[in-house]
Amino acid sequence: MLKSYRRCDQNIPLSLRYDLRNGIRQLWLLTRGDVTIVAAGVTSMHALRSGLALKIEHFGGGSMGEWLHLLEEVENYARSQGCKKVMWEGRKGWIRLLADYEVSAFVMEKRLDDDG
Repeated sequence: MLKSYRRCDQNIPLSLRYDLRNGIRQLWLLTRGDVTIVAAGVTSMHALRSGLALKIEHFGGGSMGEWLHLLEEVENYARSQGCKKVMWEGRKGWIRLLADYEVSAFVMEKRLDDDG
């Protein structure tokens, strides 16, 4: 996840620890065994004019094939929280990997239908 911030030329928010502890942001970890972190990500909820949205702020890890399919779990979580869509802000290279998302101002979005 640190590489994700670095590649996007962003600093890790000073409030990240506070936000995670207080439910403002969510931390996602995929582990192998008891101690090996395979991937990590940060999400946050946003009230938009169109309804609640979950934004994937950063996500990254080594073997993408091991964790990219878990995006479905993030989407299911968003649905359970009443979100109308998931937004993924990232580099253009993600476009080819997230075929069911549309590009809107270089922010990738996937609308969530009500029936899951």
